[in-house]
Amino acid sequence: MSTVVLSGVLAIFALLSAGCSTPFEAPEFESRPAGQTDFPGIAQLVSQAPDRSIDVLMVHGMCTHDGTWARSSIASLSKVLGGPDAPTVTPEPVTGTQTTVFRSSIPTAHGTVNASAIVWSPVVAQLKSQLCYDQTKKSADCKAIAPNAPPYPYKRASLNRALKDDLLNDCLADALSTKASHVTPSASSCSWRCWRRRRRAGQS
Repeated sequence: MSTVVLSGVLAIFALLSAGCSTPFEAPEFESRPAGQTDFPGIAQLVSQAPDRSIDVLMVHGMCTHDGTWARSSIASLSKVLGGPDAPTVTPEPVTGTQTTVFRSSIPTAHGTVNASAIVWSPVVAQLKSQLCYDQTKKSADCKAIAPNAPPYPYKRASLNRALKDDLLNDCLADALSTKASHVTPSASSCSWRCWRRRRRAGQS
């Protein structure tokens, strides 16, 4: 591995480490009495709920995700809790946003788990399409949103190509775009609409 490539890899890892070291703007800590090591899980919480029903919200991280992630995550949760292997999942587009909430009520021996998985990747897809020119292998989103994006004219080393196409142009671009002022209103609108819909439905 050349010095230039090694330096680039080390620089990327340094950026990732810095990002992971500050996950919250205002850190919050939960403490327990000395000697208490138990941590109640979903099964314990739903069995202790007054109506034996709780809500579980799942939100994916950076990198492009779609309904496949939502359905598989809900199915995995159902399997762990002893529910059906293929629970019924209903997609609900959030009005006024490009976000979709995938919902499923999972029956278990402990009670009902109302699972919701939010897919927000489409919110930033248009913004990230500005990087399609820099992708050696065009992603599915680039082919759909920017079909006329020119092919990358230079040959990249395999590691360089993978880092640029996936890590930088897709994944880390999410972290940067969601902090931009022109994206924040959409994200805030989504959060508010999701919360308001659940309140109207009588859910906490």
